[in-house]
Amino acid sequence: MPHPYFDRFYHRVNMIEAEMELIALGEGAIPILETLFNGEARNEYGIPYRNLGLPLQCAMEVVKRLGPTAKPLEHYLRAEVPTWGRVAVLCLGSMGTLEEETIVVLADALRSDDNLVVSEVPYVLIRYGAGEHPAVVAALSQSEKARRFFNKTLEHLKSRGE
Repeated sequence: MPHPYFDRFYHRVNMIEAEMELIALGEGAIPILETLFNGEARNEYGIPYRNLGLPLQCAMEVVKRLGPTAKPLEHYLRAEVPTWGRVAVLCLGSMGTLEEETIVVLADALRSDDNLVVSEVPYVLIRYGAGEHPAVVAALSQSEKARRFFNKTLEHLKSRGE
């Protein structure tokens, strides 16, 4: 059965309106979004919306804007880091806090070939005080690129007084 929000995520004209409606629901959006992330929500052909790209991307945009309200969805976003990279990292960066498993996943993402991911992860880790976590230290010791991005981010944040 078509979903009143997720079907609108297919159409650029309606997607922002649907995203804004979900954001306005605040905590009420969490169970709705969870059905997309867990694959329960399906289109009229029985295909999970999460498998169709744009609906999942729109859901992540909603999560990012919900910020800490979306904390119950953290484990779904953590699972999206390998596939959705920077978009998932940005969502995790809006959570308010990071679970231990998320820190480990983000530390692993420091080894990514994707420079956009490697450039965003240090900000999230440093912001939440996880820059000295053992998994982060290990990842930084194994990747010169990750160390460069991490140190640049650290310098930038210090120059801004953060």
